[in-house]
Amino acid sequence: MNRLTKKIILVVTLVMTLVTAIALSTQYVLTKQNVEADLEKVTAEIEQELQVILQEPVYVYDKALIGSILEAYIKNDTISSIVVRDQNGKEMSQVRQKTAEFESRINIEWDGLPIGSVSLGFNSEQARNELKSLMLRSMLMFGTLYLVVIVSLGYIMDRLVVTPIKGMASSMNDIAAGGGDLTSRVQATSNDEVSDLAKAFNRFVETVQEIVVDTARTTESLKQNGSAITSVRASVSQQTENQLALTHESLSKIEQFNLATSEIAANTENTLFKSNDALSLGASSEQAITQNVSNVEDLSANLETAAERANALKNRSDDIGRVVEVIKAIAEQTNLLALNAAIEAARAGESGRGFAVVADEVRALASKTHDSTSEIESIIESLQQEATESFNATQESKQLVELTKVSSDEAQLALTKMIEAVTSINAMVDSVASACEEQSNVSNTVAQDMRELDTSAADMRTVNDELQVLAEAITSNTTELDSQIRRFKY
Repeated sequence: MNRLTKKIILVVTLVMTLVTAIALSTQYVLTKQNVEADLEKVTAEIEQELQVILQEPVYVYDKALIGSILEAYIKNDTISSIVVRDQNGKEMSQVRQKTAEFESRINIEWDGLPIGSVSLGFNSEQARNELKSLMLRSMLMFGTLYLVVIVSLGYIMDRLVVTPIKGMASSMNDIAAGGGDLTSRVQATSNDEVSDLAKAFNRFVETVQEIVVDTARTTESLKQNGSAITSVRASVSQQTENQLALTHESLSKIEQFNLATSEIAANTENTLFKSNDALSLGASSEQAITQNVSNVEDLSANLETAAERANALKNRSDDIGRVVEVIKAIAEQTNLLALNAAIEAARAGESGRGFAVVADEVRALASKTHDSTSEIESIIESLQQEATESFNATQESKQLVELTKVSSDEAQLALTKMIEAVTSINAMVDSVASACEEQSNVSNTVAQDMRELDTSAADMRTVNDELQVLAEAITSNTTELDSQIRRFKY
């Protein structure tokens, strides 16, 4: 059995299985309902019969007859047990053959008065067996139908579908095995879908044949174009190499010229920087000299003031010396007076003792005053000497300051002339730097253009190499395609 038949049979099997399952389920439900309805009907009939038959035996307490009746009814497979009781519930007779699944109780009356009751036990085993038997017959019927359909379907598929398709596949294999003979066609003799498939395949082969013919023509054209591309590429490659050589030489010379210009510009810029530094240093020096002259003038004025103050200090010291001489003389006179007073107090005796004490104190004070004035006199002499020396030093410093001022004026004049010369040099250097910058910009522009030209030439060489690779690939692919097409017979 082939794969197509297996697939179709599998699908049909699944569908029939589903349909069978649904049908059996539906039949089971309906059959069960019918069996249950029949069981209820039988149960109701038995209850009605016993309710009528047992009236007289129960009324007259004929237990033998009741037992005979019960034995007759217990033979029914539906009934499991029967129990008869009087109106007081006392058991009159009973029969049992199996366990009851459900029970029912009916009253027995005589002229409308209750005279007893009957308890019936029922069993549905017979109904279940009947239901099981019906379902088995249904399953057997569906299984037989199932098998007949599968076998019939397999036979029909094999005869009507598989065999024609195998024949068409055999014809296709013959075409493929014959070296790709696109002139062969599959036979289509029947008037069905398989024949339509064969006709469609023939149309497909015919279309492929036309495509192969067109491809063969295109391949031949590609061969010729590949040869032309190779020839053009060789010419372009030679021109590109010549252009690259000229561009490299020109670019090298321009770069040398640009390098020399850059060195001149760098030296000029360095000279300009140094000139500016010298100019800045000269300006700073001029400012420092001007400040120095101003400071010298201030120093001269301060020295003059210091000389005057030193002279005044000397004069004041002389005045202080004279005052000290006076104080010293007064101290000596006071000492003499105190001595005389002490002598007079000694003459006076006891009455002059207090005065003698005062005279001693005054004499001691006069002695201290004399000593202090001596010390002050010594200090004043030192101060006078130092004031004299300070005055003399101030006069000498004043002379030196005057000489320094003259030298500063001469240096300031020379520095002013140097600044003017450096300013003139800066102007000329600036002009040279501007010219070098313009020349450098022009040479850089030319060099950039040459680099772009060199890059373009290199790109052209790369493109030319890629074109060569592409042309070789086209030639190789064309050859391969031609060899593949030649496998077909068209």
